[in-house]
Amino acid sequence: MNISKWGVLLVLGAIVVPLGGCEDDVDYSKVKYEHNPNPKERYELTATIDGAPGEFNDGYMQAIYTIIDKNGHCLPPRDQWSGALPSSVPTNGYESPALTQSAPNTWKGEFSTDGLLEKAYYGRDVCRWRFDVVELFLMAREPGKKFEKFQLDMNPDEVLSGKPKIGYFRKDRYPGRVDPPLNYSYGQPEAESLKEMDGHIPDFFTMTLTARKIAP
Repeated sequence: MNISKWGVLLVLGAIVVPLGGCEDDVDYSKVKYEHNPNPKERYELTATIDGAPGEFNDGYMQAIYTIIDKNGHCLPPRDQWSGALPSSVPTNGYESPALTQSAPNTWKGEFSTDGLLEKAYYGRDVCRWRFDVVELFLMAREPGKKFEKFQLDMNPDEVLSGKPKIGYFRKDRYPGRVDPPLNYSYGQPEAESLKEMDGHIPDFFTMTLTARKIAP
């Protein structure tokens, strides 16, 4: 069952522009950061849920990247007084790969740490990308009410390690168990992180993420 309706989605950034003339008149917001058609660093991300008090109805994942412009020759020129980039220039790019439910409590999706194309987006030097994080969201919905979103992510070191990452979530944050619903929960690194003021650790469930490199 494919629970994602998102597919591969590129969030757009700013665009190719002439370098002459008044910089204040240039609209950089139309450049499109492009998908890398031949990524070499591909990974399968698996999410496994254990002990949740109910089902998850939908989900998606997102990989986030940042432009690295060490010499200042990729992005448009900065303001000579403030040193700031034009406000319409985003330095982050995003991809939302498809997420598939492969078993009752398991979801899988593929992402790449080199998922965006390196090119001269602004008519200057080639823009290089740094992979920052891959995020996974699962949603649970109580009939007729808003969904609750449960999130866990992996940074570059965690992806490269090949080791599972476990996030702990309170069961009473699942839809229908708290009013009003919180709408968002981020997985904590250990059950102790859920401890209440009186020292009590509430009932919890876990989400485990594992990243496996895919052979070229």
